[in-house]
Amino acid sequence: MHLTQGFTPHWISWICTAIELPEPVTEAVLGLLPRLDRPDIIALAGGLTEPNTAEAACKALGEKLCPDPDGYKILTVQLATLSLLPARLEKMGLGMDVFLATARVFTRFVDEHMASFGRYGFDRSWWTWRQTSGLVVRLGALEFERIDRYDGPEFAGLHKDQPVIGLHIPGGAKLSDESIAASLSRARALWPGRPVVCFSWLLAPALEDLLPEGGIRSLRRIFTPGPADPDNDDFVQWIFCDPSLAPQQWPEDTRLRRAVKAYVLSGGQIGAGWGIAREKNVE
Repeated sequence: MHLTQGFTPHWISWICTAIELPEPVTEAVLGLLPRLDRPDIIALAGGLTEPNTAEAACKALGEKLCPDPDGYKILTVQLATLSLLPARLEKMGLGMDVFLATARVFTRFVDEHMASFGRYGFDRSWWTWRQTSGLVVRLGALEFERIDRYDGPEFAGLHKDQPVIGLHIPGGAKLSDESIAASLSRARALWPGRPVVCFSWLLAPALEDLLPEGGIRSLRRIFTPGPADPDNDDFVQWIFCDPSLAPQQWPEDTRLRRAVKAYVLSGGQIGAGWGIAREKNVE
């Protein structure tokens, strides 16, 4: 399949339907497509399909497509490049189930934009080049990234520049002991011998006394904890949706939100933490 086939109404309509992109976003993307089906844009978009060039290609496209206030231009281009992803995943031994689960990151992100701002939009192309290039795949409940040179802190036997698997926790993932173990097993089978590493607000030590019992605790239990970053504020986006809100304005409609808000207003810091998955938690 040539990338030009991704810049067709047939492909864009199919992928938008397959990943259940909201109808207003699908209409906007299809409306933009004729303006983006150009040799210069397609040439740059090709870089999004290769791990070694995807980040630079995303930056170049962002500059070329400016202004793009809702992010729909770059969304359209990235959806077009997904047309080449099934073939890449097939070479990795992965099928259409993994392709669709991975591609649904775009639906999740436009839905999260709605939750944050009250309107659809796409503002995370800086992340999704990892999916278009096959670096990040979703295997069941969790997402995993092939990282050939680890550049995080050294702890629990991890050292700089070694190959690792990066673990990412998608918003809304249904986490349980079983789903976590199944995802980890698939990732380790795909990239054998690599430790599984995670950096997330979900691993912040401060959450230990704030979390209700459930999926997040199940996830935390699989990790040997590493260094923490108490100044990281990612938790605001993921817990409260709108990072522009002051702590006094944070909603209190869930147990976690109430606990975190009270903790921060009393002077506490949430931050984020590193972890390395224990081997014994994989079935």
